[in-house]
Amino acid sequence: MEAMAVAAREAPERNGGHGGDAPIDHAYLARFTLGNTSLEHEVLELFADHAPTYLLRLMAATT
Repeated sequence: MEAMAVAAREAPERNGGHGGDAPIDHAYLARFTLGNTSLEHEVLELFADHAPTYLLRLMAATT
């Protein structure tokens, strides 16, 4: 639990001080990964790997 609290406090700095304007909500990501930064990187890498496929599918969708 302490790791989550630390990650949440550090998140605005990691967001560049932009809070909700940042493209990635680092506070949410830190809570989601319990402050495990290597897991955060893995989640972001998975997103980056899969996003182009889903974007193409959305663009090709007819409904």
